[in-house]
Amino acid sequence: MREGQNTMQREWAQVRGCTQCSVLAFALSSHFAEDGLCFAATTSGLYRSDDGGCSWQPQTGALEGIPVITVALSPSFRDDQTIFVGGAGGVARSIDGGQSWRLGRFPVSDVSISTLAFSPNFAQDGLAFAGSLEDGIFRSNDRGVSWHSFNFRLLDLNVLTLAISPGFTEDEIVLAGTGSALFRSHNSGLAWREADFPLEAAPVLSLALSPGFARDGLAFAATEAGGLFRSEDQGRSWEAADGPLVGKCVNAVALSPTFPQDGVIWAAAETGLHLSEDGGKSWARWVDLADALCVSIASGYAGGLLALAGLGEAGIWRLVLGQPR
Repeated sequence: MREGQNTMQREWAQVRGCTQCSVLAFALSSHFAEDGLCFAATTSGLYRSDDGGCSWQPQTGALEGIPVITVALSPSFRDDQTIFVGGAGGVARSIDGGQSWRLGRFPVSDVSISTLAFSPNFAQDGLAFAGSLEDGIFRSNDRGVSWHSFNFRLLDLNVLTLAISPGFTEDEIVLAGTGSALFRSHNSGLAWREADFPLEAAPVLSLALSPGFARDGLAFAATEAGGLFRSEDQGRSWEAADGPLVGKCVNAVALSPTFPQDGVIWAAAETGLHLSEDGGKSWARWVDLADALCVSIASGYAGGLLALAGLGEAGIWRLVLGQPR
């Protein structure tokens, strides 16, 4: 059931092939509008779709059936075929599109990886980040072969989400959400500083940066106890976003790749999936999808915007939105 007014024409539909998985993260190809390629990290293993998320198949081979917490694709995936997956035991790396995998080398044993992020300039710098549940943040500058700990002034080592500035090559900004606070680095993750963020709202479960982050400084944070928060100064300070999400548990937030133009935000909350088409000023609610743990948006697919939602016990749901305005 849908509440509120919006301009969308389609309803959410459950997709084939992954209907009973607990879905924790999505990763979409940077050329998704053309190749329709995406991956899903689930408690039943890694799943792959080659048709824009309409149907999904379990990844066979070394990772078959192994629980995966997070997945990320290289920004230059079409050329380098690089995929990272994280979970208990570290980061597995594929450079052939998922046909074969190798574990990265970590300085600690039994590391549990919760979140992954690539440098936007990965093709040149080979830099990637991994957040862990107990051991803080790791960096790799050799394309995921080896990982090194960088936790200077990171006061909470329970890292749940990472976000890298789209202008990282120039500003070197990385944001990290943890179990108790939100941290910011302005030197490529070598050192961290706690942001001005209300501690009572933590844990910080998800972060999303505007594609125009270098210009508008806009970022959103989903929290377990305080709802959705907004920053307009590149993550230095944060305020609660007005609307129905105040004080709610928000598991995930995602912005449209064309957000500066269309203002589309999806937020996965305890009360259902919430959609804003005006940058968060007003919201519509899909109350029948109240168990979403992750959400992702792609632009240009099927002539509009495509949204994927991963549920805790009901697999993957899909929605194609109208033409971007």
